[in-house]
Amino acid sequence: MLEEEFTTESVLLAKRILDGMGTVIRDASPNRGLRAEEWFVVRNAKMPSVLVEVGFLTNPQDAALLADAAYLRSLGDGIYTGIVDFVDYFERRKGPASP
Repeated sequence: MLEEEFTTESVLLAKRILDGMGTVIRDASPNRGLRAEEWFVVRNAKMPSVLVEVGFLTNPQDAALLADAAYLRSLGDGIYTGIVDFVDYFERRKGPASP
């Protein structure tokens, strides 16, 4: 049961991060969408978890973007914004923690 909750929360987290990245990246790089997979790195996490892929070094356009410090900063800002949106959502939904 708890695992299903983590899966639902992970999808919500992924959507928030994707939205945050889309806001700052816009057309610089295509949005390849959201995929629900059972990757080893997130499968056994006891919390909401996502794997964020930001490009492919084998793709010359992606490689050029990933070598640009301003682009990397934008990626980081978008991921950060998505995580903050996710946390804010749960703080509003669940209310403050009891002492």
